[in-house]
Amino acid sequence: MKPSYAVFSLATPYPGAQFYQQMVEENLIKVKDWSKYNLISPIIDTMECSLEELRKIQSTAFRKFYLRPRYLLSQIWMDGPIFLKTIAGVILRLVYF
Repeated sequence: MKPSYAVFSLATPYPGAQFYQQMVEENLIKVKDWSKYNLISPIIDTMECSLEELRKIQSTAFRKFYLRPRYLLSQIWMDGPIFLKTIAGVILRLVYF
């Protein structure tokens, strides 16, 4: 399989869900800013990883997928300028968030 796109989402507890209640009871929700509840931003600590460690793992996954030379060349060939604009946005997000 040669996927064209990948999303590395993080578990995000939403109010009303059993997962949310469990995270509240275990005091693992560390972010209260609702704008960050987007499946990309880390919201909860885990027993194994802090928010920062989760962010680094996710960033590494995105970089390893999207910055593969063969992938970059194939996407530039297929999508041209649109792809270059998209990948620039992904890189900026990885660098500044």
